[in-house]
Amino acid sequence: MDFVSALRIVFDDPQWVSKLTMAAIVTAFSILLTPLLIGLAGWAVLLGYQLALIANLRAGIQHPLPRWIDLSEYFNNGSQAFIALVLYMLPLILFGCCIASLSFLSNGDLSSTVMLGILCLSPFLLIYLAFALLLHTLGMGRFLDDPRLGAFFDVGGMLSLLRARSDVTLRYILNVILLSALFGVLNGIPCLGTLVYLGLQGPVSGALAGLFVHEMLDTQKPKAKRA
Repeated sequence: MDFVSALRIVFDDPQWVSKLTMAAIVTAFSILLTPLLIGLAGWAVLLGYQLALIANLRAGIQHPLPRWIDLSEYFNNGSQAFIALVLYMLPLILFGCCIASLSFLSNGDLSSTVMLGILCLSPFLLIYLAFALLLHTLGMGRFLDDPRLGAFFDVGGMLSLLRARSDVTLRYILNVILLSALFGVLNGIPCLGTLVYLGLQGPVSGALAGLFVHEMLDTQKPKAKRA
């Protein structure tokens, strides 16, 4: 499992141009219309698309990148994944709202005490973000096996699995960081780079998540041989 394998999954598909073009359109729609709340439906569709991609990878389909033929199905499944993601991110959202409120009340001039508090809390917030995203990704695999919103919140069971397969977990985290750096570089290139980023972000992230879920849920850790 690595981000290069995730890229290969996408670009080995004979129809990758049309599929990535549609992914770019949906992603751009979601980003532009999120302030109007309409874009939230787009994020749900993207999560539903990733769920379909993860399911295809786990099923061993040769070209697992789904076609964009049933957006309503992607939305129906993805809306539950979106709700779960919002619930996982709720502490960070509330923290951000508090900081925004303090900034508004102080006319953008936050006190040194508040800034120091934010700085001290930042490592804990990053750790929470990492664990929340890990749990949500693993929850997507659990959701495919048991399509209930509650499948995302078996926190104790998923944490135990993450600890038991810590080697896979650490490799996934490292590859997410590397992939994020790649996306950051692409998004920093005006026009063409941004378009490529919009097309790749959802499918490649979904492919990497699918490889992670497959290793965590569908393969067993090899037992040590006895001497």
